Amino acid sequence: HSLSTRIVLADQASFLISEADSKTTLFFYAGGIFCLIVFNLFIGLYTHDKDFLFYSLFAGTVAITVLVLHGVLDCYTFSSFHSTLAQYLMCFSGLSILSSLIFANRFFNLSFYFSKAQFYFKAIGCVAMGLIIYGLFFHGNNNWPYVGYVTDFLLIFTLFALIITAIVVSIRGSKTAKFFLMSWAFMAAGVTAYFGVLYGFLPSIPIFYNGLLYGNLSEMLVISLGLAYKFNILHFEKRQALEEASEKDHYHRLVKVLSHDVSNASFIFSSYLLRLKKRIVDPQGEIFIGKIESTLNKMNQILDSVRNEQAFKSFQQSVRLVKVNLNEVVLDVLHFYEERFDSKDLNIEVEIPPHVYVLADRSALANQVISNIISNSVKFSKSNGTISVKLSESEKTNRLAIEDYGIGIPKDQIQKIFFSNNLISTRGTNFERGSGIGCSLVVDYMKMFNGSLEVESRTAQGLMNPGDILTGTKVTLVFPKVSM
Repeated sequence: HSLSTRIVLADQASFLISEADSKTTLFFYAGGIFCLIVFNLFIGLYTHDKDFLFYSLFAGTVAITVLVLHGVLDCYTFSSFHSTLAQYLMCFSGLSILSSLIFANRFFNLSFYFSKAQFYFKAIGCVAMGLIIYGLFFHGNNNWPYVGYVTDFLLIFTLFALIITAIVVSIRGSKTAKFFLMSWAFMAAGVTAYFGVLYGFLPSIPIFYNGLLYGNLSEMLVISLGLAYKFNILHFEKRQALEEASEKDHYHRLVKVLSHDVSNASFIFSSYLLRLKKRIVDPQGEIFIGKIESTLNKMNQILDSVRNEQAFKSFQQSVRLVKVNLNEVVLDVLHFYEERFDSKDLNIEVEIPPHVYVLADRSALANQVISNIISNSVKFSKSNGTISVKLSESEKTNRLAIEDYGIGIPKDQIQKIFFSNNLISTRGTNFERGSGIGCSLVVDYMKMFNGSLEVESRTAQGLMNPGDILTGTKVTLVFPKVSM
């Protein structure tokens, strides 16, 4: 890129032989690169896969640079022009560097495998842009004679940067990086041979002098094979994903049918069990009936958990958050539980301002979140107790606290009940059963509402005078503040 002139001293016969060999090599290179570019260009247009289009751009800019460097375009294509393309060699080289960086970034999927390399790619790209601008407007300026050497250095630096990146990405699990690494190994060998002849530390024989051509052609061929491999891998993964989606859809349909049919059978079985229970007077028979009833309850809990999971999966696919009036939702839920409140003589305290809104799905917030917490509060409250539902506001959050003064939850059970998918069976104060599966789903729903859940609980376990403390559980739903 110093645009220096070389003079070859030879007799006419040997010169013509050497020139014929050079022409054969250059035409073979140009034909091979042209076929690869056109082939991948058509594949990219047909499949709409941009990787092939970026490859065509990359291969095209590099090929033009190589042909300009060897004088082919000036000699055979643009010989009638008043200026030579070789004067703009620095521009073509800059474009080659840019296109190689863009293609490598996409081919490697650097944002996933090696995001730090993107910073260095951008830095090299900025220098390459500077060289393009210099080559376009200042190529005739002899005041900066070292810019050509800077371009040579940048080409070599880019080459080894790409090789190092390929090694790192390959180590981190990218299969296609191995093709890229192999291709740039060929290119590195060719560049080394070419510069070796250019700077005099390798003999000027055809295999070394044409090293850039052989290296680039080998590189483009191997990368083209790598693209084909990547395309096949992506096609296989897409087909596998479709098969898995089909199997999952079949599985969900099967679960729905199974849970529906088993639920119907369970209801019929419960009805007959209730009749049978009234007729049995033998104590031993009552024990057996109790065991059957317990087993049936567990089966119903499992069915409930399956239905809850199915509802949550369906909700995930169609969730749409809107502004919901918190006071209205809470009052609707409390109205639904009025009979259960009366059955335990529970007092309900509500302190929620009328115009507080949160972002949520109204149905899910009422039926899956607040209803679940209220149900558990009733279940584990003592008769004549109190359940309070209060809202506290801060600058960034709305905190809805639902607190009961029942038996509480042991500290070692809070994590299992609310923050795991463990199935835990717990009896309420009137021997009501609870699996705890709804509590973990409450946490999942709150995450989808961009909120969170906090739990505080006090139990009488291990205390000398349990009547001296106030037991119970406080569940706080934390919602981000929304503007009116």
